[in-house]
Amino acid sequence: MNSGERKKRPPRNPLSPEEVAEYVAFKKIKEEVKLQKFKKTYVYKYLNIFNVSCFFIYCEILICFYRPCHYQIHYSKNVVVDYRNEHNNFNQQKVANIKITDVNGNLYQLVINDFIQIPDKYCAFTIGKDFILQKEIKGGFFNDEKVFRLQRAEPFLFLSAFLILLICIVFIYNLNLESHSLKSISIINSLTIFTFLMI
Repeated sequence: MNSGERKKRPPRNPLSPEEVAEYVAFKKIKEEVKLQKFKKTYVYKYLNIFNVSCFFIYCEILICFYRPCHYQIHYSKNVVVDYRNEHNNFNQQKVANIKITDVNGNLYQLVINDFIQIPDKYCAFTIGKDFILQKEIKGGFFNDEKVFRLQRAEPFLFLSAFLILLICIVFIYNLNLESHSLKSISIINSLTIFTFLMI
């Protein structure tokens, strides 16, 4: 059987503007019904509550870094200073970071990047934690107003800022109304919070 003998498909008639409008309206109604059903599910309610809670946790970490937080006083038994190859007008060398070992054997590395007075080997210093997760995020020296970032807190601060932006995008563009995008951002937040708790 050659190609000339094959039956040709009948030409398709294009939809009229009225039929196109009806089809679009039908699709919109169908999507709206699907959305209303999804909004009534526990998955939608609980995942949105979870994501909003994560948003406030991330905000709280950043606020505690820049504002007052829960401070604890520690006492050092060893201080190691790393310098940068920079000097000021007073011939003072710039401090890159300070590694402090407290009396319990815990090591804290403060990121300084400034010209400061070097603390004594045995000194009192403070470590600041956020209020919710109790993560150590900054530190300073007793009776000194300056506070410095803990090196191990950098992942907390970066991820918190990034996920605040991501969650804002999700809610501004109503991506939380879609099942797949809502579950995706919930998985990301779950892994992040779990990582924060484990570190």
